[in-house]
Amino acid sequence: MNLENFDKLKETVQQVIEKYRVLRFRTYQLEQENKTLKNRLQQAENLTRRTDAQEVQKLRAENKKLKSDKEQIKQRLNRLIAELEKLTN
Repeated sequence: MNLENFDKLKETVQQVIEKYRVLRFRTYQLEQENKTLKNRLQQAENLTRRTDAQEVQKLRAENKKLKSDKEQIKQRLNRLIAELEKLTN
């Protein structure tokens, strides 16, 4: 191998090494971004679950209140019917 070919080979090897380092660094960056995105996704899922749980609790409380209101109205109607029956007798 002559000296010119050796120098060219050495230069090519250096370029390959440099490109390899750049690619490894970029791979590392992408892995870190991926971890960050996974964490954000997990947090978003947890937030959604909590929000859904809060929404369910809110709906349950509203349902309980409506049942209570319905029962009060039913009792008032029964009293009104009883009074009407007294007046008609």
